[in-house]
Amino acid sequence: MIQQHKKLVSLIILLSFVLISNIAFANEVQDQNSKVITLNLKESIKKGWQNNSALQQMKAQVNAARFNINKAEAALKPGLNLNSSYTRFEEPPVTMKSKNSFNHSISLRYLLYRKPVKLQVEQSTYDWKKLKEKYEAQKEALAYNITQSYYRVLEAKNVVEVTEESLNQMNEHLKTAKAYFEAGTVLKTDVLQTKVRKSEIEGRLLQVKNNLQLAKEELKNLLEIDGNKKIKLVEEVNIPKVELSLKEALDYALNNRADLLATKYEVKKASQGIELAETNNDPSLALIGTSESSGSDFLPNNNSWRATINMKWSLYDGGESGAVVKQAKENLKAAKSALHQQEQAIDLEIRQKLLNLEVNRKQVLTAQERIEMAKENLRLAELRYKEGVATNTEVIDAQVSLSEARNTYQKRIYDYNVSQAGLLKSLGISYLSLNNSGLEF
Repeated sequence: MIQQHKKLVSLIILLSFVLISNIAFANEVQDQNSKVITLNLKESIKKGWQNNSALQQMKAQVNAARFNINKAEAALKPGLNLNSSYTRFEEPPVTMKSKNSFNHSISLRYLLYRKPVKLQVEQSTYDWKKLKEKYEAQKEALAYNITQSYYRVLEAKNVVEVTEESLNQMNEHLKTAKAYFEAGTVLKTDVLQTKVRKSEIEGRLLQVKNNLQLAKEELKNLLEIDGNKKIKLVEEVNIPKVELSLKEALDYALNNRADLLATKYEVKKASQGIELAETNNDPSLALIGTSESSGSDFLPNNNSWRATINMKWSLYDGGESGAVVKQAKENLKAAKSALHQQEQAIDLEIRQKLLNLEVNRKQVLTAQERIEMAKENLRLAELRYKEGVATNTEVIDAQVSLSEARNTYQKRIYDYNVSQAGLLKSLGISYLSLNNSGLEF
């Protein structure tokens, strides 16, 4: 009986230990999952550049293109080959006394006529530079998308704050309406109407909080952050004002935009491709030197060497070379047309961005004036209501107008900042690389 009791106690202790361990582990996992990641705009862009799968894929392609240059350059360097063989005969050949035959040779090949290979190296270099610029353009586009998403979170957060403030105002007005009703100065409908409006604001508060959470989830998805993590934005960012004339903006963009530079490298490659095509029928000329040892021993004494100049020249290829040259010329025309089209698109884009920026600037000023007017209207409505010369509806409408004005103002501020970021993108600059752009703001 005592023995059974000891076993029971031991089992209880063991189960308790396992339970406590599981609880501790669960709490640790929960702590990890609920960890809050604090971000400002610069950190968000850095994290996006670090985590984005498409961007990392492009980076790998850039590195692969760089190694392709090394591969092309290898043909310009001498090649060295070592060959060894061993043969066992059933009977010794007439010229040999042994059934064993060893043969070792080392050969060197060096290209004498190098122009086509050098052109191939240049082609590979243009490919690499083009991909590098496309990678930079993709970084800038991602930075802009992150900036947009970042401001959507800030805007949604502001809407929540304004809605909470509206709810507080409505609660205060409800207290006033109840007091006036109890004093017999207003009808019960004022109290009921205010309660209905309060319920509507509470419902809207739930909705805007949900919108805030969705905006955060979109930002996390863009930054490829674990969905279980929480994020907190700690910085209200004001993008520096871009005070550039149209000519200055166009000149900068046409000389610095990464996607345009990539297209320019494509034109250079196509132009040089004509020269490469014209060498298609050129002779190949190489020096080949060989040192050889053979005999019945593993280290034979029978040594010899030879040097060869090898030339290969295609005298007739059925018109292939001519077709390749014509194809290269058409490729150049296509590349130049693409460049011109892109330059025109950039010109239009920058004009639109500058016009939109000016519109956003004016909208901010108008929205600010609307807030002041809405505040004054609410003050007067509340004053008249207390004096019994205004209806409850006027007060509620004035409160609604003030909330809408505050939301509109913040939205205009965020729209203006996003427009600034959009103009920077059109110039070929991200917010993160702003200080290295060489422009003054």
